[in-house]
Amino acid sequence: MSNPVKYYLRNALYAITLMCFNGAIIQTFLSAYGVSLQNIGMFTAASSVSQVVVMLFCSGMVDRIRDIKRACALFHLPMILFFLALIPLCVIKGLSPGQVFWMVLVLGVVQNLFVGFRSIVEYKLPYLIIPME
Repeated sequence: MSNPVKYYLRNALYAITLMCFNGAIIQTFLSAYGVSLQNIGMFTAASSVSQVVVMLFCSGMVDRIRDIKRACALFHLPMILFFLALIPLCVIKGLSPGQVFWMVLVLGVVQNLFVGFRSIVEYKLPYLIIPME
């Protein structure tokens, strides 16, 4: 499989994953647990704000990263951890909506911090893996 194909496949899977933990799927998950609409909105806002904060304050760090490919791969790792951390919430019964909300909020904010880092590192990657000629 060529690098461009891997790149497009990775981006497609990333987009699907992003929709799962920032979109309607995680909101439906929270709603099914009985989390209030206000808290679901707070989760969505906190996710977006955490990404923007990282992009604003850490964009200067990108120029100091030497191994962009490795950095991009490492910034994808928290996505896997986010989904693994949600498994106990699906299995354990008896958690209150408040507990579930705070767990998902913390996980989501941490995840979105890494999404922000990934976003600012990602702009260099195509120039390293796709032949520009």
